Amino acid sequence: MTEGTPPPSRLALLRFLRRYVEQELGRIDTWIAHEERAADEERREHRKRQQARPPAGDWIISDAKGPRPGTTVWLHTGGCWDLRPGMRPLTRAQALDALGRDGVHACPSCRPDRDLGVLE
Repeated sequence: MTEGTPPPSRLALLRFLRRYVEQELGRIDTWIAHEERAADEERREHRKRQQARPPAGDWIISDAKGPRPGTTVWLHTGGCWDLRPGMRPLTRAQALDALGRDGVHACPSCRPDRDLGVLE
């Protein structure tokens, strides 16, 4: 403010404040819309992951084709967090048999060997 210029009126200051708050609300609305889009995308991705999970079973094997030389095949419990597309469910007998084969290991997270009563 220069000398001799009267200060802005309270009404002018309140109008300025209102414009400023409207701009900030617009910015906040933009952030909210961005977060809503991100949450929608996350829900879609979660549904895709759920649909891609292997069929439910008590035990799941990571390689449906069986162990190949030099590869590790993992046996999981049906509730393991690390299940992925392409896995297949096994019966208890198949899971026990699979753990006895070379190249098949119990998942270190869900430990199906404990549930089966066989420790590696």
